[in-house]
Amino acid sequence: MRYFIIVLLAVSLVNCAKKEEPKPQHSQTQEPSFKLEEWAEMEMFHKVMAETFHPMEEGDMKPILTRAQEMADKAKAWQQSTPPARYAPVKDSVNFYLAKLVAESQTLADMVAKKAKDDDIRRSLTALHERYHTISDFCYSIDKELNKKRREEAKQ
Repeated sequence: MRYFIIVLLAVSLVNCAKKEEPKPQHSQTQEPSFKLEEWAEMEMFHKVMAETFHPMEEGDMKPILTRAQEMADKAKAWQQSTPPARYAPVKDSVNFYLAKLVAESQTLADMVAKKAKDDDIRRSLTALHERYHTISDFCYSIDKELNKKRREEAKQ
């Protein structure tokens, strides 16, 4: 587990440190782009997260107060879904973090149902947002490497 976290942090730091050069909009030598299968349940969770977290950042608590259980349900659906095959080698790690996401989502929904203080809800939603990005950034780093490999193969 420590190895996974260290690798995840290293990949994240490298990705953050890299600056991509802007590509010309109409280039004849543009790199081929490969469409990867989306993980629909991840996107559905992200939609609810974005529609609750960003308003909360601006001081609007209504979306999270009305959609917390929906987000917990989307987290469960994501956990129970079948991930794209490209994530099979890291299935255990993804499942580990999805289990945490589900538990934290339900805790947040329970807090909202019990009318917890807004500050406590903000902290919980912020932590949940970070948990989501731990998973999504990990998945996107795999996607990026797969696309890089496919581009290299296409050049041959």
